[in-house]
Parts: sequence; structure tokens; C-alpha cells
Amino acid sequence: LTLIVNGKAVNLSDQTIYWYENGTLLGGGLGVTHITFNPFGAPPASLTLKAEIPGYPGGYFIHTIQIPYVQPAVVIEAPYPGGNFSSNPVAVAALPYFFASAPSDLAYTWSVNGQTGGNAENPQSAEVTLPQGIQSGTAITISLLVKDPSNSITASTESTLTYNSQL
Repeated sequence: LTLIVNGKAVNLSDQTIYWYENGTLLGGGLGVTHITFNPFGAPPASLTLKAEIPGYPGGYFIHTIQIPYVQPAVVIEAPYPGGNFSSNPVAVAALPYFFASAPSDLAYTWSVNGQTGGNAENPQSAEVTLPQGIQSGTAITISLLVKDPSNSITASTESTLTYNSQL
């Protein structure tokens, strides 16, 4: 929480601040401008986060924000315009969104044209080596499943790329 008055940040170190999630007290205390909370569980459409400063000079201060719940998702980053590529191997990366755990703590399962493989060094990326003599116009389908081991939440996606020897 940063309170701005007349364009300047107010020092809140001498103010008691209370934090609430959906009306339930999370914690607070003297100068507690940050709070950590776990927004996961059986989510409603959004979460209401409220900060109160009951002794603020000039009156009781309350600020409330709505944080929408969003299901975890993953995107395959394939930096190939129009899904066409000419490089061999072809490299892609996973971009996970809205998971409770850090990206490095997630489990990644990659597959290409139905064949599962993995990258023990960097599971957030995949490198696909195409066979010699592959025909221009050949499509490959890259699938990705991401799982958060701490809570069994998963997300999946698929991307089709086309080899074009003329690029």
C-alpha cells in the first residue's frame, strides 16, 4: 500500500494498517504496508482486497480493490511469423500464467506429433530436430501440458508450425 497525497507518497510507518480478503481479516499492524495471501481455493468471480487505516489524520482511510480470478494458462512461445519456420532445430518455450508456484517449480510435458519428449536441462523449453530431407510444407504439432505439483492445477496448449525451406 502506498498512499499518495498531493502528488507525494505518505510515510505510513506510524500508522496501523489492517488488511482484509473478502471481508476476513488477514493481518496488519503498525506500518504494515504489504501483505501476503493465497488467492487459491474455490474461487468466486473475484477477490476483494481491502486496506484500512483507522487512525489516519483527517479521517478513517479505506481502499478496496477487486482482483479477478483467472484459470491458469500456458502459451507456447514460437517466434516464427505465421507459424512458418526454416531453422532446424526449431526452438519453442513455455510461458505459464496465473500459477501459484514459480515457473521453475512447475512440471512440463512436451510432445511433438504425439511423441512425448523432454528437456531435463531446461524443461520450460523444447528443441525439435527435424529429420533430414523433410519436405517443405510439413506441419508439426507441438503440445504442452503444465502441472503445478503443489496443488495439481494443470493447463495445456497446442501449436502447429509449418516447415518452409524457402524462408
